[in-house]
Amino acid sequence: MGFALWSAHQGPGDSPGSGPLTVLAVVCGVLALAAALDLVRVTARRRREAAPTDDAIG
Repeated sequence: MGFALWSAHQGPGDSPGSGPLTVLAVVCGVLALAAALDLVRVTARRRREAAPTDDAIG
């Protein structure tokens, strides 16, 4: 989000330009989404593996 805000406040001739900052904002957003999806998958797998089964009772 920081790159997006920085990009929004860039003027003409500023360095770095708004183009590279927008690209960085998009890349960071995609990586954050991938990390969140991975966390959801890992959490679901851990819950499934930790669930007690009927075979374990006895």
